[in-house]
Amino acid sequence: MRVECQMCFKQFDVGQYYPDKRFGGEHFPYHEDPPSHASDVEEYCGGESMGFSELQVLEFWRRVPGLTEWARDHSREEIFSEPGS
Repeated sequence: MRVECQMCFKQFDVGQYYPDKRFGGEHFPYHEDPPSHASDVEEYCGGESMGFSELQVLEFWRRVPGLTEWARDHSREEIFSEPGS
């Protein structure tokens, strides 16, 4: 998933793997803070203590029912919002 700091708008690609309701039992978990990072003006960005904005599902994988294999589901890969919005 691509996410963005709510303060400096720096983007990160993060992996998520827990199910939830938003995608019919396959939603991404809420993350409290973005990864540690510096902004253009500070050594530590104040946005590290904020939530982040979910921008895009880069890849979506699901287990094949009854098997241990994984299959990519392109229908779940989508853009939620534009960067910096």
